[in-house]
Parts: sequence; C-alpha cells; structure tokens
Amino acid sequence: GYSWQTLKHIRNCISAIFRHAIERTHHHHQQEAIMRVGIYARVSTEGQEARGTIGSQLEVLRAKVAAAGDELVAEFVDDGYSGARLDRPGLDSLRDAAEAGTIDAIWCLSPDRLARAYAYQVLILDELARHHVPVLFADAPPLDDPQARLLVQVQGVIAEYEKAKFAERERRGKLYRSRAGEVLSRKVPYGYRRVPRSAARPAHVIVHEPEAAVVRRIFAEFLAGAGIR
Repeated sequence: GYSWQTLKHIRNCISAIFRHAIERTHHHHQQEAIMRVGIYARVSTEGQEARGTIGSQLEVLRAKVAAAGDELVAEFVDDGYSGARLDRPGLDSLRDAAEAGTIDAIWCLSPDRLARAYAYQVLILDELARHHVPVLFADAPPLDDPQARLLVQVQGVIAEYEKAKFAERERRGKLYRSRAGEVLSRKVPYGYRRVPRSAARPAHVIVHEPEAAVVRRIFAEFLAGAGIR
C-alpha cells in the first residue's frame, strides 16, 4: 500500500490547490448579505488527533462566521461519532434545521467532517441544496465546481483508504495478541479480574476469590436442588 509519507504529500498537494479556490470563494461570500449561519463539527475516536478536537474545530468555524459578518444561530456537534454512518444526533439536527428553514448556510471544517464516504457527502450536500442551504468549508472550496468535486473525490478516497488500513492493522494486531493468549476484552465474567498487560506477560484474568466463593455457593445450591427463590 501507499506509505504515510506519500499520502501526506498527496494531501498537501490537494490543500495547495484548494487554498486559492477557498480564498476566492470566501471573498465572494463576504460581499453578500448577512445570513443566519450554523456550524457543524465532528470528531470520531480514531480521527481526533488528525482532525483536531471538537473545541478547535468550533473555534475555527466561529472565526469564519465572524469574519464573514454573518449571524451564528446554531452549533451542531457530533463528538465521538464515526463519519462512516449518517445516524448522528448533530447531523440529524442540522438536517432538521435546514428543512425547517432556520439556517441559511452551514460552515464545516472539511467534507470529511460531514461524512467519510464521498457518496454520503454528496447525499448530504444534495439534501441541503434542495433546502437552499449551501455548505461552506474552511479547508476546501464548495463542491459546486467540477474541479473541486474531483479533488474532494480524491481526498475522500484517501480518507477511506486510511480508515481501511487502520482497521486492518488493528484487526491483525488484535488477532496476534489473542493468539499469544492475551485477554483483549476489558469486561470479564463475574468472579474474575483482568490483569493489564505488562513487560512480563500479556493481559490475563485471575480468579477473584470473594466473588468466586459466591459462584461456587450458587452452583452447590443448584446441584442440591435449590430453586431460584
């Protein structure tokens, strides 16, 4: 597969192309009338380090709204939700607000914050467009330009590839540790305690004697014919 350095270089090239289009789009937007604007931020567990925290995203988006001279009327947040799914509370609220006509536009950091898959991005953008709610990106130009759509498609493919590669590495890592005898789950049955992994041995479980005594008594009474009551 591609190395992280190659992917980073491709991202940098796309960002450089985006930068000029973003500046042109934002300058045009500033000349328009004041709008009621909402902002959308999302962070998933695996993407938090790469795309910043919810707080940092909101800070950037609030600054964009202020710079455009628009009125910030709503903030939609999905903290800890994967972009691979559409059933997100913040996104649902955003779509409801667009349908109700309470917002005129949405600011978002980048298309992959709306959704990981390009098909989902288009689905959301088309729905918002039907309600006459354009989406403005801090890190990308609007997708109404053919060149921008092509570049975002490439960016989406890279994002999906990175996610798939991460998931496969995690799966292989867990498989290796499991075959080595490590207990991966942090939840263990009643009567046991999980001992974390150390330099000497992998994570494992040990009998927790106070609870084990209860389990033994329950089985003894059951074998003796005692009922649940």
